Amino acid sequence: MKLSFIFFVNVNFVGANAVADANEVCIGNRCEDAHRAQVSFFQRQVLSTKSAMDIGQESDDADGGNDNHTLRVQDLADLCDAGNAMNLANRYNAYFGQPSANNLGNKGPEEGEESLRFTNIFPSAEEPVDLIVVADGEYTPKNSARNGLDNGLYGTVNVQTGTSVNLRYKFVYSGTGNPITTTAFMMTFYDFDADKLGFASESVTFSGFSSYKTADDSELSLLQHDDGSLTVTATQYGNRSDNPISPLSLTDLMKKKAISITFPALSEFEIVFSSTASRKLRPGGRNLLFGGPSSLECPVQPTCDSFDCPSDMVQIPFAEFNNGADNVACCTYKATCATHTCSQDKILIVKALETDCAGIECASTDDDQCCEEENVLCENKAQQLKLKSILVNNLGGEGPDTGLDKTITYGNVFPKADVAVNLVISVVGNYTPKDSARNGKKGKFGAINVKAGNEAGLKFSFVNAATGITQTVPGFLFTIYDLDCGGSDGTVYEYATVSGYSSYKTFETTDVLAEPTDASSGTFFGTVIGYGLDNANNPSELTDLQKKGLVSFEFPETKEFYLSFGAPEGQGGRNMFFRGASFLQCS
Repeated sequence: MKLSFIFFVNVNFVGANAVADANEVCIGNRCEDAHRAQVSFFQRQVLSTKSAMDIGQESDDADGGNDNHTLRVQDLADLCDAGNAMNLANRYNAYFGQPSANNLGNKGPEEGEESLRFTNIFPSAEEPVDLIVVADGEYTPKNSARNGLDNGLYGTVNVQTGTSVNLRYKFVYSGTGNPITTTAFMMTFYDFDADKLGFASESVTFSGFSSYKTADDSELSLLQHDDGSLTVTATQYGNRSDNPISPLSLTDLMKKKAISITFPALSEFEIVFSSTASRKLRPGGRNLLFGGPSSLECPVQPTCDSFDCPSDMVQIPFAEFNNGADNVACCTYKATCATHTCSQDKILIVKALETDCAGIECASTDDDQCCEEENVLCENKAQQLKLKSILVNNLGGEGPDTGLDKTITYGNVFPKADVAVNLVISVVGNYTPKDSARNGKKGKFGAINVKAGNEAGLKFSFVNAATGITQTVPGFLFTIYDLDCGGSDGTVYEYATVSGYSSYKTFETTDVLAEPTDASSGTFFGTVIGYGLDNANNPSELTDLQKKGLVSFEFPETKEFYLSFGAPEGQGGRNMFFRGASFLQCS
């Protein structure tokens, strides 16, 4: 864990006002156990204006150098620092700010581990630390569904009025569950109150702490015991107006019903949470709220509800009550439309990667900015790519045709367009087939054969069928099928690197591994060994197995695009099958 600086000084509490008993030293409303003598409030107060060396000198002068009462002093600023402080709900805990276990005393509301577990509560610790709250002995909740996090920020334990529960707070490593001794830390316990008649009063008995602080006009009754424990009891009625909202922006009323507790380095501590009986015909429950540092003792900070996130970011869920005024504390990036699933008969827009959803996850309401009607490309017959005829089949001069034209040329590939356009595939670099006779067509699919261990760089150009001049075509759909692996161990994997597209889609349970380079290019890998059954025969009657091996692209208006196909090793040949639209875009 990140360690805070610790100073060792001599402090003599001569003249301190004793407000509880002989075991306690208090200055104003800030009290410490003189027997444990872990943290000095006097020292904290002067640290803000004097150096530790000056304080040490003053302390030595005060007690004549007597070190019988040497105190371990923790700077208040360190305890309040968000980098060191406890945070029960944070974006790093992998549970969206919620407890990872919520079954205190096996009373629900969840099943499994019989505890309240808060994960990664010290976000800057070198290793993640969990706080586990367990009930030692009998536990009777009124409504265990109230347990967990209140307002997404405060740990909460609910009890039936007229009962009590012994709670043990344990700190463990997240990965191993082994106990960990923390550095000194601060916690706040909130909302001590009672019902209107003074019954059902909440109280907590604390032990293991080093110091505490209450408001100057606190409504709490404090009783220090001979064993060093402290019982805090509510004396006033409370309602929602005194419930904490932002820990570092507490109102005066919220402070009156709270207590800040500082604990020394430890691996666990215990409290007893109790409620006196209610006089109501239908007794209710009482809730214990707790969290990290608060403005009861730490500096006031603004809250995220007053901070405007940048346009490409959105407020973190539950962060409106977080203290902070910057992107890190309050904001996270919005999801892009590329992660959105459009409603039926709609497809993602061309700039899906460049367009944001409204929140950190896309929702059905994001259809408006993320999707367009599928008939934009599917029902416009002039934009449907068809590979019906082959004019030339001599890619790279490797045959099976002969002659000077070293391409594969498909004729009139947009048969419903006003102008006849051919698709010309030429080699960029080297081309080594295993069997060029497999090039051209296989059923309704275009086909290109490459010897394993090689890569073919390919340029797909559109040309006017009458003039042979490059022709710009409107947006269209293009699909690669049957990306898989060969060899008994699957090492002869196929891949296709494609550039110039505006978006791509794969099946929801795809076997294709996509590694985008940017918004318009990427490499797509086959990951599963193919056995023939995954080879597509009819694009309108694909099995789920065949759907898993395809990737479909949407191209914007263009005159050409580039594609590389290959396999890194092996002895046989690999075949790339392709055609226009797929079921992913068109019904």
